[in-house]
Amino acid sequence: MPQEPRYYIRQAGGAAQGPYDFSKIEGYRDAGRISAEMDFSEDGETWWKGSDWPALFPATAPKRPPMPQQSAAPPRHRSDRPQRRPRRQQRRKSGVPMVAVVIGLLAAIGIAVAVLNRGGDEREAVSRVRTGPFVPRNDTPERQPVKSDEPHVASPSRASAPSLPTKRRIRAKIVELVGERGGIGGIEGGEKKLIEALGEPSRTQSVGENVYYYFKARDGTIQVVVHEAFRFGGPFMVTDINDY
Repeated sequence: MPQEPRYYIRQAGGAAQGPYDFSKIEGYRDAGRISAEMDFSEDGETWWKGSDWPALFPATAPKRPPMPQQSAAPPRHRSDRPQRRPRRQQRRKSGVPMVAVVIGLLAAIGIAVAVLNRGGDEREAVSRVRTGPFVPRNDTPERQPVKSDEPHVASPSRASAPSLPTKRRIRAKIVELVGERGGIGGIEGGEKKLIEALGEPSRTQSVGENVYYYFKARDGTIQVVVHEAFRFGGPFMVTDINDY
């Protein structure tokens, strides 16, 4: 049996959540947890607005305007047709005398021949004048180095980037935020507090009902698993911490 399609959900400029079955998305809509202004996608790459999804939000689907009716054009009367001129009259007005064309071509050929002959005479005269080897002239003055009395100041070296914390240190910070042993529990201040303590995650991922945060450490990576309920107004609850 073909598998039922699943869809992703995201707020404007936010992270993707899902994928979810269509029936579950309908439940979120009926509960008022999603709106037609949110984005939806089937593959996580191509997104559309909920207002453009009539199967989910039929009340917000755009209605097509009625097509205008084209009125039939009245038949053209014989007197409205343009009158054709006799062919002889058209040829007399548009034709160019062949004599003028021939004279123009002969004049252009004569000018070209005169220019070529003149260039050959000039090249022959120049070759007669040159009797010795060609010696290039160098009239450009030598550039002197600019002397400066000011002492040379070396540019300051770029400060080295701060080193990454260890996985043990990241775990300790999470325990401090949660306030419980093992680092499993809610964090007051939510996602903002977590990022202030650990820095920006290298990447985030939404799978099922969980959101995964990855923080790089000196000796590997720490994965923090948070339940997605915080995206809909629930608590920011850390459910697991994994080492990579």
